[in-house]
Amino acid sequence: MLDATKIEQMITTAAEAGELRHVIYLSSLGSERAAFQFSLDSMSGALEKKKAVEQSVRRLSKMLGFNFSIIRVGSLGPGNAGEQALSLEPGDPFSAGQTNWPTAAQAVVQSMALPSALNASFSVVNCKGKEAPVDDDWRDSLLKVVGPEVLRLTFRAAPVADMRMSLRAWALQFMEGERKLTTKVFAVRTPLGAKIYFLPTMQNLGPGFREEKAIEKARMKGEASLGGQKPTRPILEGGLEVCVEEVGKEGGREAGKKRVRVRRIAMEEGTVVKAMSERELLESLKAEVESTEKMAAQGRSVGGGAPPA
Repeated sequence: MLDATKIEQMITTAAEAGELRHVIYLSSLGSERAAFQFSLDSMSGALEKKKAVEQSVRRLSKMLGFNFSIIRVGSLGPGNAGEQALSLEPGDPFSAGQTNWPTAAQAVVQSMALPSALNASFSVVNCKGKEAPVDDDWRDSLLKVVGPEVLRLTFRAAPVADMRMSLRAWALQFMEGERKLTTKVFAVRTPLGAKIYFLPTMQNLGPGFREEKAIEKARMKGEASLGGQKPTRPILEGGLEVCVEEVGKEGGREAGKKRVRVRRIAMEEGTVVKAMSERELLESLKAEVESTEKMAAQGRSVGGGAPPA
């Protein structure tokens, strides 16, 4: 196994030659949690060494300006006939698992081809299923890495338009104080749903969303801005984007499904995840999706009442 020092030398040499654009490192499950893993690999120091390499790759990426992909795999081997399906998640969430050779090789190939795999780390194992992943499965699975994705829910009864309307209204309620949250937020409507930004506490947050819209509308008409001042854009500390979508043919085995995806946004370097507020939002969102589904199953629309005959 090459240690971090040798890897750094190889990367630096390639960068100095002007030929380095993308570094792909095949690591192991548990490397990110190396200090807390109790296994033969952790006892031998193998995971600690791989974690050190991962850290070196990230650090040199910032210094030298190349992209990276860190792929964590389970025990490598030919795999089982009944476990060919793909299970891919951001970060290092799997405690154990097996990754067959073709899946590991495809993970490397897809990382070279798909922008979603750039400057990210993810874990890949094989799970129950007789069909190996195809390109569309990889493309859809790697969407989870962007952000990263923190929640994915499927729904059936509600129309996509109704679910979007419901979740946009839900997001706005947190901004306007109708729903309580540990952290103050700023909500924005998007074509696929909504974005919720976390705002810093103990600071002038500037005008609210409605005030900003009014100021922008006045500016577009050539009128004087409200108060004679430009709107002050709030400082952001991360957030969540809610996307309601019907998966197209490019979604592989997910094609045709209706789903809600939630991913982190505005996560600049050093941004601390608002874990408590994020958890509160996700639990509330699950309840809202369930409520909208029940309404649809009863033949009621989001606006209330039964749809016209």
